[in-house]
Amino acid sequence: MTKQMHERRILAVDGVSKELGEWAFEKGLTADTLLKRLNRGWDVEKAVNTPAHTRRSNRQWRRYKLDGESLTLGEWAKRAGLRRETLRYRMEHGWDLRRAVTESARRDA
Repeated sequence: MTKQMHERRILAVDGVSKELGEWAFEKGLTADTLLKRLNRGWDVEKAVNTPAHTRRSNRQWRRYKLDGESLTLGEWAKRAGLRRETLRYRMEHGWDLRRAVTESARRDA
């Protein structure tokens, strides 16, 4: 099934029937997001009515302090020239912050 066919799929929410693409546009979602929700087993009403990014809307990102500076992992990673995922992996595997941000990401050959 093509993307256009998926977007034209009819969904009924609270007795109102509209195409998937129309629901997505009306609710501020992408058609892809709405389709992924449905494919993951969300019921139609929840998929349509759940705003985008609800999991992070009021989240305070954890800050890590080093030498008097308090930054998020993403900010430390950017400053160190590392990927955030690399820094998170190091921290989850017991590295202290100083070592995690100062050690090179590449191994010497």
